[in-house]
Amino acid sequence: MTATSAIGQDAFTLSIAGRPAVDIGRAVNLLVTVAPQAGSIQPVKLSCSGLPSESTGAFGMATLPVNGGTTTLQITTMEPHGCESPPPPSENSETPFAGPMLAGLMLLFIPRSKCALLRKLVIIMITGCGVASLTGCGSCTDLGTRPGDYTITVIATSTTADTNAAIAKIVLHVTVPHA
Repeated sequence: MTATSAIGQDAFTLSIAGRPAVDIGRAVNLLVTVAPQAGSIQPVKLSCSGLPSESTGAFGMATLPVNGGTTTLQITTMEPHGCESPPPPSENSETPFAGPMLAGLMLLFIPRSKCALLRKLVIIMITGCGVASLTGCGSCTDLGTRPGDYTITVIATSTTADTNAAIAKIVLHVTVPHA
């Protein structure tokens, strides 16, 4: 895929080579080349956009020197994973029992005639909170990079005041690995 700079006198081309396909949890390297169309060009800065969520893109060299050159664009996808950060203290698994335990302590200060109904309510509350904490409410998982086709835009911009630019688009195919 090749794109041509349309602005300024230091026209250059941007090309991307390689097979833009990757399995979830893996990386793919693409070859990025910036070459002058005629004469010489100033250093060129590279960037990309349109990456799928839960993935990263990194250039071997983010700025190519005078007269361009070649570098790699490595796109890394992430496999499904659990959440590493612990839940905030208010969502801790012991917290669901705090309210019912306080209600149970209040039973000590209520006259005996009304105590039977409240005792049943407290038992129901404790049971409900216990079941909720055992079923994993509040746990999280992350699905990683989703399979599909993603259009990624690679941009080469001259570092001079003339701001020459070239854009190339690739379609990245993200697949589920075969067992």
